[in-house]
Amino acid sequence: MEFAEDVHNEIGIWDSLEQYNFEFFGTKLPMIPGSAEETAGQASINKHRIQYLLWIQYQLFDPELILSPSHQDLIRLSEMVSYYLSDRFKNLPLDSGIKTFLNQPDEFGWDIKKKLIWLGKQSYLFRTRYQNYIQRHGGKPETAIIDDFICQEATCWSGLGVIDMLASILEITENRRKDLRNWYERHTAFYKVLSITDPLVTVLNIINDKQYSTSRRF
Repeated sequence: MEFAEDVHNEIGIWDSLEQYNFEFFGTKLPMIPGSAEETAGQASINKHRIQYLLWIQYQLFDPELILSPSHQDLIRLSEMVSYYLSDRFKNLPLDSGIKTFLNQPDEFGWDIKKKLIWLGKQSYLFRTRYQNYIQRHGGKPETAIIDDFICQEATCWSGLGVIDMLASILEITENRRKDLRNWYERHTAFYKVLSITDPLVTVLNIINDKQYSTSRRF
């Protein structure tokens, strides 16, 4: 349902994945036979997209499972799910709280960070991967572990991380997009507080001698 909401409302999550796949592999749905030729002109909710979605999701739920992307049962299931979701969404208006959230202004770094956290922890592409990651690292969603997953963990979605996907989804300048994709390059630094004007705090990074503004609420 979340996938259908995404492509029906053109939120951009699935579209970003396909665009990266096309850039990397020359096809939007790798390993799905016939998708490159047949997807053009199809409805946004179609069997090829669902086939690819389910194929990856099965690997997330059971990493030891070896499943062919063209397994007949997977194809049949994809056709049924596609028919069901297409029928349910065909008359729904274009309206999505997720799209509204992601379209909020990105004036400050924390505006982007809260979207980054949501995408990594809650979105249908990364939620299961995130939960598995937390379990492998002690089972407690501590801030440092969450940050590790969001900023640097590669995933089974073509090796893409949360940062890569958000950088493609957001309507920001190319310079800001490049800056966002560099957020995985983290380092320890010390900061000197220069001023506090609620809700903003201005600090000086004494390592690189640059000033930053952040929110006390964040």
